[in-house]
Amino acid sequence: MEQPQRNVSPGFYKKAAIVFYVIGGILVFVAIARRDWVFGAFGGITLLNGLMTTMKFISIRGTGR
Repeated sequence: MEQPQRNVSPGFYKKAAIVFYVIGGILVFVAIARRDWVFGAFGGITLLNGLMTTMKFISIRGTGR
């Protein structure tokens, strides 16, 4: 069975990546200021989410879907 494709604009992924980078940056900054590894871990995961969202944005922009 085929799954229906979702038509999500590339702008959505661009804005989502920006949000991930901002939140991740804030969490990493708090981790450095407080010397707390928990904030650093969440910040790192959030920054990786931003990276993956950026890669998705680039692939959608390249294929046109």
